[in-house]
Amino acid sequence: MSGIECVRCGAKANSAFLCSRCIGRTRRGLRDLAGLATHLAEAAVGQTRLGDIGRHTPYRSRHELDGEASLASQIELLPECDDLDEARRRREQGALRKLLAAGGVNERASSLHSDIANMLTTWIRDLCETRGIDWTGTGRVGELCAWLHLHIDALAGHEAADEFCDELDEHLGHIRRLINRPEPPRFIGPCPAVKADGARCGTALQAPRRATTATCPGCSTTYDDLDRLGLELLAGVDDWWLCRQDLIMALHALGHPVTETRLRQWRHRRRIRERVLPDGTPEYHFGDARRMVERAILSRNSSA
Repeated sequence: MSGIECVRCGAKANSAFLCSRCIGRTRRGLRDLAGLATHLAEAAVGQTRLGDIGRHTPYRSRHELDGEASLASQIELLPECDDLDEARRRREQGALRKLLAAGGVNERASSLHSDIANMLTTWIRDLCETRGIDWTGTGRVGELCAWLHLHIDALAGHEAADEFCDELDEHLGHIRRLINRPEPPRFIGPCPAVKADGARCGTALQAPRRATTATCPGCSTTYDDLDRLGLELLAGVDDWWLCRQDLIMALHALGHPVTETRLRQWRHRRRIRERVLPDGTPEYHFGDARRMVERAILSRNSSA
């Protein structure tokens, strides 16, 4: 195989399908995967939390029954979808995730960990069959990575080595995105700017956590002192009218996390006020939603 090109980057490869640089990258990738897989396994069984988003509230407080409501009202509503079968499938998936979460299992982390183990095992079996190498091990991801790291020359000599590199990079990216979730933006409040027609803009203002300025995506007004603006807007927090997504985001940012399902239940039971803008967009009263969350908290505490 002297003088062939690396199937990964096109550089000169002396005696394999991967050049020395790509072999080195693959070694590092396997070492990284072994370490990250440990964190992934811990996340899969609930021994660690995933980023700031995963810390906002425990499972029990997110899915507590409302003692004042009828049992029938606690049945999960079908997600908004034109296809009835698809809506039912989504509801079933959501129910499964809740059951797994109740047992401390993170479905996505567990599924990703299983996919990685299967991918590594498949490649090891292929190398063993084509190269006559023996494999004995428990099948843990760390051991699988160590075996491939030890037999990197056999892997580099596989004509589809570039496919392994692609799969390795893909799984590394998936783990990093799952474990190192991005920090959620800071919610400041509804934009107080007055538009040309005299109406308040009201678009939800967000900014990175460490930002000192923000520009409204609705009216392009720029605000320089976000701390002062945030305090001013909080003074009138109970008078806010927000669309569904902005309401959920605002409640979460202010320490009152609520699910879309719970919000739909409140709307159907007329527990929160609703108004419709001229363009047909529904808005909900923040003060009503905040009081509903606080009532649920008091109900849980009194029954504990």
